[in-house]
Amino acid sequence: PLAGAAVIAGLDPKHRSLARGLGLFFNALAFGLAATLWSNFNSASGELQFVERYDWIPSVGVEYFLGIDGMGLLMVLLTALIVPFGLLASCSSRREEAQTSQSANEQSLFTSAATEQGSTPAFVSLLLFLQAGLFGAFTALNFIHWFVFYELTLVLGDPTSYVYGTETLKMDAVPMTIAVKEADGSIGSESRTLYKSK
Repeated sequence: PLAGAAVIAGLDPKHRSLARGLGLFFNALAFGLAATLWSNFNSASGELQFVERYDWIPSVGVEYFLGIDGMGLLMVLLTALIVPFGLLASCSSRREEAQTSQSANEQSLFTSAATEQGSTPAFVSLLLFLQAGLFGAFTALNFIHWFVFYELTLVLGDPTSYVYGTETLKMDAVPMTIAVKEADGSIGSESRTLYKSK
């Protein structure tokens, strides 16, 4: 997926159908490799399998250390299966939005634009980049290595806001105070702010 993300990121934004086709192609390759892991996995063994281990930053004990167990394999397969459906669904949902939100005169023009919007090279590239980060997070066995992959899957922004439909909404702040027992046996209080979606 990482190679696919790099290839698609270099495409002209006008090549939306090519980006979508390449995205599905690289997703099919990823699923084929995940299926190969599944078929070669020895379920009778309790050991880690398909292990790759190399020194990365030896001075602090950081290694490039990958491998999978049964649960990791399931997560890799699930990631390989869900991401192409996400790519297909993004185009379908935009087509449905177009059909319900426009009058008959404008519908065909808006439908074609909305259908293509979900297949922009940037969108497809970022989706493949996310898939690569998930594969890494589910197979990394060194904490620093895992953390690097985990950070790749996060979306930068304000952690107290979220996207609902096409708008970004702020979460509601909920102050909370709880009673806690101090080390000397007395009862004190701690205050925190929690956030909830609307």
